Amino acid sequence: MKTTVKFKFRASLRMPGSGILVLCVTRHRKTSSTTTPYLLSKEEWDENTQSVVFYDGIPEKRRKELSSIRRRIRKDFREITESVKTLEERGDYTSRDVIRRFCSQRQGQLFCEYVSQKSAVLREAGKFGTAHTYEYSSRSFLKFLGGKDIRINKINSVLMEGYERHLLLSGCSKNTVSCYMRTLRAGF
Repeated sequence: MKTTVKFKFRASLRMPGSGILVLCVTRHRKTSSTTTPYLLSKEEWDENTQSVVFYDGIPEKRRKELSSIRRRIRKDFREITESVKTLEERGDYTSRDVIRRFCSQRQGQLFCEYVSQKSAVLREAGKFGTAHTYEYSSRSFLKFLGGKDIRINKINSVLMEGYERHLLLSGCSKNTVSCYMRTLRAGF
């Protein structure tokens, strides 16, 4: 049975004309999906060729960002293809197994690095306030960690509770603590 892997553009309700790419894996006629951090406009994604499109008159800064997104999508696709091969060698598997494997590989990424990438995408989309909140939350969390970034899969409830206590003891208002905690939870 063949496994199908595709990236699909999901339009944003908050940002008309923009959206995120969703990774969809289909096996045994069942599809599982997960969101990716790739924020694009409709014109920047070609569903048929499964690739980023460079339109005429694109600013140089956005061209570089799109080139980076294109490279990361290709890398993701290679990793997923390898995962499918490995799972096929082991026996039967589901589309959910492929998604779980992809997500666990992505969790090996450094948290503040991931939040920084997400913030850059938000800035490019004109969401400056949200990007600003992500950056401040990330800096605060990094300061709590003693300046040493942490892998996403190492973050747990005990660490987050310690961070929350740290914020309260350092004099942050409850609104600030709530904002930082909510932002960090949304970050991963």
